[in-house]
Amino acid sequence: MRGEDLLEAMALVDPAYIAAADEAPSVGKRRWRKWAGAAACLCLLAAGALGFWYAESREILPVGDAASEDGAAADGCDSLSSDIRPALLVDGTLFYWTGPAMAIVGADIPGAMVSTIATGDTCLPEGYKPYGEIISVTTDPAAKDGELTAGFSASGTIYTSEATPEAVYVRMTTDWFTHHYIRFVSAQLDSSCLRWQGRDYRIGQSAWNSPALLWLEELPEGYAAVGQLHYVGRDILPEEDLETNGTSDGYGYSLEGREVYVNPDDPEYVYVLAPRYWRGGQTDGYWQCPLWAAERE
Repeated sequence: MRGEDLLEAMALVDPAYIAAADEAPSVGKRRWRKWAGAAACLCLLAAGALGFWYAESREILPVGDAASEDGAAADGCDSLSSDIRPALLVDGTLFYWTGPAMAIVGADIPGAMVSTIATGDTCLPEGYKPYGEIISVTTDPAAKDGELTAGFSASGTIYTSEATPEAVYVRMTTDWFTHHYIRFVSAQLDSSCLRWQGRDYRIGQSAWNSPALLWLEELPEGYAAVGQLHYVGRDILPEEDLETNGTSDGYGYSLEGREVYVNPDDPEYVYVLAPRYWRGGQTDGYWQCPLWAAERE
């Protein structure tokens, strides 16, 4: 698992595995807490599974009361719910949790294997400045700037950038993920896309249950190559034809330079070259990329 898939997988861990982490520890559980902490570190380094603490409470949790001194969750935040996707309100726009902000290399090189920098560290991209703090956590839709919709206790500093307004970052100060950066994106950036003739076409999956792209061995009739994809950065909405913010395919290979096919009579889809690899070689095929947004808000 590499590249973009690696980041997305962090959002998919079964909360049941980390349910005990949000409970107040007793003396008999302290040994478990040590092993749980070590396991969490290993999961981060392996870029495998970082848990989200979800809850069923409808109570707004001020940051100062989000957790007790021994790391236990506040009242009403001691159970888990997978129904809530964390979302942060900033300047009236909702930004959705995508996972730890790991640095990516290779996405701008044709045919390269895209990977994260394997240090276990998260990072803040250049140009981001402090916006403010998470002011409260609620399981209701966020109503105030700086409010986080989530089912777990959280606190941290929000960072924004005028150059890339579709993504914000939070430097967490909660004990379960202290000093690491989490990436949040707007609805328009929630799935990777490519740009063609003023329209956005989905070329990837969001971190929250969007369907996989249809893969075909043969192009439908009427489709012809129009050029190659150009990667512009994962926090940027493409503006020019054939630009994309997608980083890699399911095998970890860069999307840079991939051939794109269109049919003027069928604006609902474009196709992108997407080989499948197996032990003895590869099979050429194509992703069917559906229209993501005919117009941007």
